[in-house]
Amino acid sequence: MSLLFRILALVGLTLPTVCRAQDCPATPFACAVDDAIQRGLQAFRVAEAGTGQIGAGQGRQGFMAVLAFLGQRGGVGGQGAPLGFANLPPEDQALVGRLVAFMIDDEPALTNPNQAPYVYRVGGNLMALSTLLATGGPNDVGAEVTVMEAIANGVIALHRNQGNWAPYNLGGWNYRNPNASGDNSTTGFAVWGLTAAASHIPEATDALPATLNFLSANTNDDGGAGYNPNAQSSSPMTASNLWSYRLIGVPAGDARGQQHLAWLRQNYTFERIFGPFAPTSTYHYLWMANMALLTSADDGLGGALYSDSFGDRDPALEGFPEEPPSAYFDFAVTLLGWQDPQGSWGTAFNGSPRGWDQWSTHGEALLLLERSLGGACLDLDGDGVCGFADNCPDVPDADLTDTDADGVGDICDNCPATPNRDQTDADGDGRGDACDNYHCVPDGQPEICDGVDNDCDALIDVLPDGGLVVAPDPCPTGLPGACATGVRTCSPAGAPVCSYRVEPADELCDLLDNDCDGRVDERVRNACGICGAEPIGDCGDWSRDCGDDCVDGERCMDGRCVDDVDATCADVDCGDALFCRDGECVRSCAEISCVFGEACIDGDCERVSCIGEGCAIDACGGVRCPRYQRCATIDDTAQCVADWLGFTDDGMPPSPDPDPVDEPDAGPADFGPPPDAGRDAGDTEAGQTVHGDCATAPGAPLSDAPWALLLIAAAVRRRRSLAHD
Repeated sequence: MSLLFRILALVGLTLPTVCRAQDCPATPFACAVDDAIQRGLQAFRVAEAGTGQIGAGQGRQGFMAVLAFLGQRGGVGGQGAPLGFANLPPEDQALVGRLVAFMIDDEPALTNPNQAPYVYRVGGNLMALSTLLATGGPNDVGAEVTVMEAIANGVIALHRNQGNWAPYNLGGWNYRNPNASGDNSTTGFAVWGLTAAASHIPEATDALPATLNFLSANTNDDGGAGYNPNAQSSSPMTASNLWSYRLIGVPAGDARGQQHLAWLRQNYTFERIFGPFAPTSTYHYLWMANMALLTSADDGLGGALYSDSFGDRDPALEGFPEEPPSAYFDFAVTLLGWQDPQGSWGTAFNGSPRGWDQWSTHGEALLLLERSLGGACLDLDGDGVCGFADNCPDVPDADLTDTDADGVGDICDNCPATPNRDQTDADGDGRGDACDNYHCVPDGQPEICDGVDNDCDALIDVLPDGGLVVAPDPCPTGLPGACATGVRTCSPAGAPVCSYRVEPADELCDLLDNDCDGRVDERVRNACGICGAEPIGDCGDWSRDCGDDCVDGERCMDGRCVDDVDATCADVDCGDALFCRDGECVRSCAEISCVFGEACIDGDCERVSCIGEGCAIDACGGVRCPRYQRCATIDDTAQCVADWLGFTDDGMPPSPDPDPVDEPDAGPADFGPPPDAGRDAGDTEAGQTVHGDCATAPGAPLSDAPWALLLIAAAVRRRRSLAHD
């Protein structure tokens, strides 16, 4: 919450501008500003009360009210083109007519150019009268002279009373008759009035080239401007000088404009005045600074400071995160907090300063929120559209087409169908962020897996040739069995991950751990412990003649020819859950599967360096594996692994293998099966009908006790499973 909102909360008040946010078709900030403008206009209506007069004595400020009503904009919150007189409702047109008639008859110089003008009011009146005619207002308002005659008289009166005193008043003005030292404040009103009148009387600005001499003399060595030449620099006078420079045609990038911008930046304030000036000029400073900065965008002349260098408030902290920082935002937030419950400024509400008088203060605050240039015509692109009314000031566009009503004309809008007043284009591709579906700012880095298009080739986490940014190397998934081996990929979130090559599936009888639970072919073998149909007859009746096809020194064991040289296991009975190695019973690995990089050693999963043919020695000599298992060398040790595939329908073993003992374990050789591991058509799922007499056969299913032993082994193995990366 901003300091402004916190202060109001402490005193039990809220910003009245927030109340329309729910039914306002714009951003919260624009809606808050719009509400403040409407309440401010209503305060002017109440003050006028049908008299045609705002204020009394020298404080008569009818021209401020006229400019405020004519300066309302078609968009919300000071956005869109000004409405002007022609688009006002009848009651406001009548009010403006009364105000204009009174101001003409009330100022002698507007009816008689030989009268010495009260420069403040004559300059302000010329701004209002010129804007009235330029926006479709009537020439005859029932005053002593027509509006056009009043403009001409005012121009003549100001020309006649321009200073010509060397060295401090060459081209300046004073309150009435000129004297040796010009007055920066009144000079400003004269410049602004004559500039506005030029839209009807081109010769009105003939006096302004001489004013450059006064503005230069009024500039101090520190780059700021004072109330008179040689007076100390202050915020309102420096802003006034800069605005006058801009109206006369001095570019923002010119050295004269740059020195004032530099002073204002160094002494930038948005709630008070810097320098020797009374707080009563605070609102005047804010209005002057806002107009000067609105028209001081980068003009390509190489200046160091432009309007985009201003804007110190953080919109998010002020409760309007959707707004871009700007001087206008800074000033507007200040004024939102200073408007009293009746919609007025200048009443010292919420600790705000008072102005010269209430209605000049009120008018300056209202004109600032409306982004009004006071009737001045600053036609930078020569398309005949003046000042801030030109929604594309750098490109000629008299039509002012603005499809998205964001205050930026289509011809120079980088998102013409999407409101984006700030025109932000972070990647500099000419398409605004608000409608740019592809944002990319090259970071100078080669393409990496980070969810960002580092090289801005429209390929995110993909190499320019279409290749993968992460090499698809094998990697551990963290699961055992068929799921153990993954492949390295770049995730959609932009992070290197190990993706499954094979997802867990229903267990099949294929020597693989299909469901990736650490057990192989559990509950899917037949009663004899093998795959396929139930064998016919007694599983224990098998016998083979090893002498027919193999070599000397072999004998038949469990349906296979095995080496008979080392007989240490010949008479050792280890049951079906263990196997004999060197005369000792060791837990079998037939039903155990492991994660990537591990293999089963004596019933537990361990890190290994070699499997099968990769090992230095053949450790299977003399090893006796249980029926339907075979010996494989793993990490230089003999292990019994599953071998219950390939039996015929009658339960007989296959034809002899030329190397039945030390055949390499093809299953885990690459730490996991390929993704298209085959499934035998004869595989038998759990729950099949059991045929034949296998209940007591050597190859029957394991008893309850060995199964418990295997579960314990699996639990030990899982403690050492690799973390998924």
